Amino acid sequence: MDTNYGWVCLSSLLIVTLLVVPGLWWNARAAAARRLPSAFVPVPGLLALAATGLLLWIIHPANHLMVTLLYGGASFVLALDVARRWWRAGAWRASLGDQGPGVFALWGAMIAMAMAVGLNPLPVAQESYPGTAIPGRMVASPPDSIVPYFTAAYMFHGKDGIERSKDYFGDWSVAARGPLIPLATNTLLYLFDTAPHDSPNVERKPWPGTTDGAYLARLLGWIANAMVVLGAGHLLLALGIKPASRPWMLGCLWVALAPAMLINTVFLWPKVLAGFFILLALAALLRGRWGVAAGCGVLAWLSHPVGLLFLPPLGLIALWTAFGAAGSRREKWSAAVRAGLVFGLVTVVLMAPWLAYKVWLGGHDMFMDYLRGDGHGTAPAKSVLSWLTTRWENFWMTLSPVVYFYSRNMQIWIDGAVSEPLRWTVQYAKTLPAGLGFCLFFPAYMALARPGVDVRLRQLCTVILAAFALMLLVWGFSRDGLGRNSLEPLIPLMIVLCAAQAKAGPVWLIGLAGIYLEGRWVEFTGFVLEKSFSWANVPLDAWACWSISSLVGLGLLTAGYVVLVRDPEPARRPGPAPA
Repeated sequence: MDTNYGWVCLSSLLIVTLLVVPGLWWNARAAAARRLPSAFVPVPGLLALAATGLLLWIIHPANHLMVTLLYGGASFVLALDVARRWWRAGAWRASLGDQGPGVFALWGAMIAMAMAVGLNPLPVAQESYPGTAIPGRMVASPPDSIVPYFTAAYMFHGKDGIERSKDYFGDWSVAARGPLIPLATNTLLYLFDTAPHDSPNVERKPWPGTTDGAYLARLLGWIANAMVVLGAGHLLLALGIKPASRPWMLGCLWVALAPAMLINTVFLWPKVLAGFFILLALAALLRGRWGVAAGCGVLAWLSHPVGLLFLPPLGLIALWTAFGAAGSRREKWSAAVRAGLVFGLVTVVLMAPWLAYKVWLGGHDMFMDYLRGDGHGTAPAKSVLSWLTTRWENFWMTLSPVVYFYSRNMQIWIDGAVSEPLRWTVQYAKTLPAGLGFCLFFPAYMALARPGVDVRLRQLCTVILAAFALMLLVWGFSRDGLGRNSLEPLIPLMIVLCAAQAKAGPVWLIGLAGIYLEGRWVEFTGFVLEKSFSWANVPLDAWACWSISSLVGLGLLTAGYVVLVRDPEPARRPGPAPA
């Protein structure tokens, strides 16, 4: 088999470098008080790629070499300056921010597991776009995985949003989804001198498919989605949990190993990236930084429209936090109004350009059809009762363990009938207990039901419940739960809530080992239960991919053993948030 694994892995390292170098450079030069937190280190690089992609979309230059020289040269100069400053003792550790190198190792582990699953050459049961350069890579995957790449290709060819829109997006439009990842991918297409066809040709030749630049969209999607573990550690820090302590390690490892995070890191639809920015926004709110929180909330929306459902709860927490932090009643109301104005103004200003573009394009917003629906696609509800029944069924299907499996959902998909073992795997993407991991969902539910006396934990709980209520209200397209529709950003929030109040100790390692095994079930059944699978025909590179994902997960469990079992330090309850 003709392969390009070496080039794909080198490309992933280059993309990570482009993401982290601007943040590392800033931290290497800035005074200690102005350094970026660890979770924000990749954000300037991602925004720089997206801003450059927007400029390239507008001017559509013909000379790719000039773009590569300018952008690549600037990144190289920054990298050299970072390397020069890292020669000083301790400078490299300080530039990584407040969580230290451990959280970046966790980020790298999540990327490695996603790449091992995504680059496995074996076909996956019932996946969308099988045999192409950009397959879904998950059991019974929906077709959305290809949208970020198609959007980037549309931008690469300089189209205005109306020209050939139906050829690329059908009844949707280029502005219907979040532009952040497509814009960044557009820059990568120029930097790597890869020109997609118009429309893209995703024929696989060779695997892992460097044709048409689809591999760049896949790599950036995996790398960006895996940033959620940085956000989880950051929010735990805002809750007073010290880095590398037992609760911090529990929360970060749980995020890294949770079945839903594996599924949605590999799957390229950037809902998990939206979850990353929501984690950052909530951490900023807990520290009273209203403008930063609003900016991160808008970035969540620009990653994926599900971020919009979190903006009202985040605004509510801004008012709550400001009201509770002041002194007299008058001061409380004054602080709340000030926080609301700052949060609202920043949100409106940052959202305005993309909203104006959506208005200029015109057309029907299909997301409004979901709000009116009663589980039959985009058709409006037949009655108020059917509308309410759909919301109740989605509520019950989402929260109840194994109910989805025993329901009549997902009986048939792309390639015909779905077997019972595959239907068991599908529920990991569809339901909250399976997404958290059956071995650990119950303590997460208990943490949500009893958030304790710490006001920050109650605020986190409020965001989760309010966002979940909005999801139930909006999602009327189907009656099979909220997973793979909007639920993904809630899962890391619930994990952080549980870890922050857990008496983390050795017993939690058993739960982490359990969800590690559940993740392996999700991975292996995708390949083994595909109709054409044969043990005799498994190629060497598939064995290598399986070994990498399994060994990386075992490495994470080893880190959990060192901290949760051997570390004599007692678990910390949430303390005062750092300034």
